[in-house]
Amino acid sequence: MCVTAIRQNCGAMPTPPSVNLSKSEKRTLGAFYTPSEAASLMAQWVVAHQPETILEPSFGDGVFLRAIEDAARRKRRKPHLVGAELLSAAFDAAQASLSLTIDGHAGDFLSLPTRPVDAAIGNPPFVRLRHLPNQQRDNALRAANIALGFSMDPSGSTWMPFVLHAAEFLNDGGCLALVLPHELTYVKYARPLWSYLASKFSRLRVIRTYDRMFGDLLQDIVILLGEGKGGRCTEVEYQVSHTLTSLEDDSDLRMLNIEEIVAGKRHFHHALLSPQILKLLDNTLIPATVAIGDTARVRIGYVAGDKRFFHPGPDVIKTHRLPARSLRTSFGAGRSIRGKGLFSSNLPKSSTQQLWLPDKNKLTQGELAYISIGEDSGVSGGYKCSIRSPWYVIPGVEVPDVIFSVFSDRPLAILNDADLVASNSLLCASMLAGSSAEWLVGSWYSSITQLFIELEVHSLGGGVLVAVPQELSRVRVPTKAPSSTDHLTRLHTALAADDYLGACALGDQFLLENGTITQRELKLVKDGISTLQRWRNRPTN
Repeated sequence: MCVTAIRQNCGAMPTPPSVNLSKSEKRTLGAFYTPSEAASLMAQWVVAHQPETILEPSFGDGVFLRAIEDAARRKRRKPHLVGAELLSAAFDAAQASLSLTIDGHAGDFLSLPTRPVDAAIGNPPFVRLRHLPNQQRDNALRAANIALGFSMDPSGSTWMPFVLHAAEFLNDGGCLALVLPHELTYVKYARPLWSYLASKFSRLRVIRTYDRMFGDLLQDIVILLGEGKGGRCTEVEYQVSHTLTSLEDDSDLRMLNIEEIVAGKRHFHHALLSPQILKLLDNTLIPATVAIGDTARVRIGYVAGDKRFFHPGPDVIKTHRLPARSLRTSFGAGRSIRGKGLFSSNLPKSSTQQLWLPDKNKLTQGELAYISIGEDSGVSGGYKCSIRSPWYVIPGVEVPDVIFSVFSDRPLAILNDADLVASNSLLCASMLAGSSAEWLVGSWYSSITQLFIELEVHSLGGGVLVAVPQELSRVRVPTKAPSSTDHLTRLHTALAADDYLGACALGDQFLLENGTITQRELKLVKDGISTLQRWRNRPTN
């Protein structure tokens, strides 16, 4: 069913009934209601399939119900509505605003037994399973398990069980239209969902717009459309537009291989790039680069369990006479390394902290007293501490070769020449045999690497990149990279001046001189970076 023809008829929806929720309540419930423009487009698409019964698994403020009612009236149809809403005030308001017949359930949709419907439409809540009350979490995991045939990753979010459970309601030939978070396209826990969808629908489409669908919210959103329940497909159509009302015709679709999406390839992100850049990636950049994970072991830093207790300040160290042998100098927060240069030996004391790491067999009287303080104040009862034996010894404290910032618009790489340790506010890399830390930091600062960072590292809704070990391991860096003392010194000077682009320019010059890339190709690379950064940092309305 063509979205382009439908979008031209999208009209204004009636004003919704008032459902007053605070920002914290909306965040807890995942109750961010869909704008009428998106609901109208999706409802017209669903009604065009001529369903007799339509499921709305999470009423919210009723915007989809009213959109269905409006679209059905235009087509002179009267479908029967089925659905649920957990929030009683929203349930009552949605019911009161309709003239169509609706079979509503005031409660958790994921606890409902399946019944035959012809279509499903809606905007499921985006709440992490771990944040749900126990019963709701159990309902979500049970629903996902029934659909998938195996257990869902409990680190995931409620939207995925909603998709699975809603799809299980559909008759053969049925369709679904759902508003979902952009993480659908790349998170590991959603990969089984893609396998499920490919095995259940004959056609799948994902729509993404540059203008944020949720106005002033930073949540990045896509629309998932599925047709032909009971069929199978191997590709998903990806349609990108500036706004919903400016969707191009079907000739502009990118066809993405679902098997490769399941394998972890970020095809939705690559599809934002021009064909020329994609060709350059395949023919030049990938052969001239290597994944960091093939040259280094990437991990998070140590997990203290209680940052204040395990990073005592000078006064605490002095008061309890904590011995020097039990103290290790550690990197501070990720932001503390910005503008400090390339070398950990250049970090001022204000950018470091002391980690208390005692030897359980050589505790001093002062340390025994400090342990008692930790027990009396409840530090030992915290989750991370309570599962350790003894609770006060932090495991996994290693000296990395290279340190990477985690939260950043442009992630930094620091050479750990002072043998500092690092907490989980940073990422750590230990070089494998045959690779050097100097080479890795030298290869990090170039436009080629920055393009791969944009392609592989996910971002928060506000645009900040969030580096995690698996994604950082996939970032590719030039195999021919400068590692001379002179080059590293110049990198240090640029980074100490907080000149990130200047540091990358030094790497680019080296790659131009050794023939890894041409000026024309470098321009394409920078165009690609600009495109991905523009999508990552989209403004709110």
